[in-house]
Amino acid sequence: GAGKAAYGPVPVGSPWFTAGTERPYDPDRAKKILDDAGWKAGEDGIRVKDGVRAAFPLWYPSGDKLRQDHALAFASDAKKAGIEVRTEAGTWEVIEPRMKTDAVLAGGGSPADPDFDQYLLLTSSL
Repeated sequence: GAGKAAYGPVPVGSPWFTAGTERPYDPDRAKKILDDAGWKAGEDGIRVKDGVRAAFPLWYPSGDKLRQDHALAFASDAKKAGIEVRTEAGTWEVIEPRMKTDAVLAGGGSPADPDFDQYLLLTSSL
């Protein structure tokens, strides 16, 4: 009961969190956005557009129960919108080469200024 919803990589309680960026959990709205973008539910409930399934792997460090639980919860929520998230555990030696193409759940400390670690996390120029 003490947890807070996360809306991105900067914690809600951080002085660098931007109020007003919160988004409610709304699976029906997600379905409408996907429908409007041409992603239609297939027979198995997973969406498809131009022959491409809305599916991807989500990696987390093996042995990390917290990240595993987060990955499973994310996969469950995504499935409600018609997106298949395949949770995968691996060592960093397995995960690191996939980090530029696959989703990865990881964690770290909270530096005084989030710019130090968020730039590498969010930049598209790498």
